[in-house]
Amino acid sequence: MPQITVTLQEEGQAPVGFIIPDAVAEKIDLIISEANSSTEVGVATYKGKSDWFYRRCYELLLKPVLDKFPDPEPEASIALRAEAAEKLRQASQIQAMARIVPILEIPTPAEEPTK
Repeated sequence: MPQITVTLQEEGQAPVGFIIPDAVAEKIDLIISEANSSTEVGVATYKGKSDWFYRRCYELLLKPVLDKFPDPEPEASIALRAEAAEKLRQASQIQAMARIVPILEIPTPAEEPTK
């Protein structure tokens, strides 16, 4: 199995790279093969080493950064959340009113008029 060369370059910077030796590439293939043959629901399948590599980079490097420094919530999302909260409040009010059992007053006997 041939070695793999990974090169990264930030705009305006010189590229940096590293080599994944063929012995390690073979082990990556074993991981991919194991994942792709799994019958467990939710286990990722991979199209090859590049697919595996970029997904692992996202999961281990990029996602933690995005989780730590999330982008602001879009205005449309905020508006929908507010609308949903109001609808939930209204639904709770309706449920509360439906739980009230009407109490019927028993009429008292009419008092006899005093003479």
